[in-house]
Amino acid sequence: MAVVILVMRGVKHWPAMQHIASKSASRPAVEQNRMQQLAWDHFVPFVSMMSFTPPPPPVFAGENYHIWVVKMKTYLQAQDLWSVVENDIEPPPLRANPPIAQIRQHTEENTKKHKALACL
Repeated sequence: MAVVILVMRGVKHWPAMQHIASKSASRPAVEQNRMQQLAWDHFVPFVSMMSFTPPPPPVFAGENYHIWVVKMKTYLQAQDLWSVVENDIEPPPLRANPPIAQIRQHTEENTKKHKALACL
C-alpha cells in the first residue's frame, strides 16, 4: 500500500484514497489486495502520462545526411510540425472578436514554425 500512496501524492483524489487505505486495513487480505490493485490500475495511466519525455531531435554531425533526413522528418511528424516545414504557409489573421478556442489555435499555429526551427 505504501507504493500506491507515494505514487498518488498530489493527485486530486488523494483524500478518497487515504480513506480507502484506512478502511482496507480491517478487511480480509484478498479484498484488501483487490482494492489496492483497483487503486493502482486507476492511477497508473495518470502517472505514465506525467513521466513521458519525448526524445531529443536527431543531430546532424556532417555525415550520413540521407539517414539524418529520414530521422528528422519522422521526428517532426511525431511532433506535428512536418506540415509547417513542408507547406510554409502562414495562418490567416484572426477576425474581429474571435472565441478563445480560435485564439489558442491561431497562437499554436503561429508557434509551430518556431518550434520546427528550434529542432534544427
